[in-house]
Amino acid sequence: ATLEQGLTSNFALVNADIDNLAADGRTNIGQGLLVGQNEIATNGRAAPVVRVLVLLTDGVANRKSNPTQ
Repeated sequence: ATLEQGLTSNFALVNADIDNLAADGRTNIGQGLLVGQNEIATNGRAAPVVRVLVLLTDGVANRKSNPTQ
């Protein structure tokens, strides 16, 4: 899982990054959530803001979070 765009208030940049996403047949939903949670924890605003994570996926999880499993 990769972080394509860090937290930003630049909606045009976010939309451009979404438009440039391409499915490659590998989906690791758990790792995607972990990367997103880490970004929010590291760069998100402190309470009382509402933190929201949006996960975009190309399908069913077919990669494990731990490559040794």
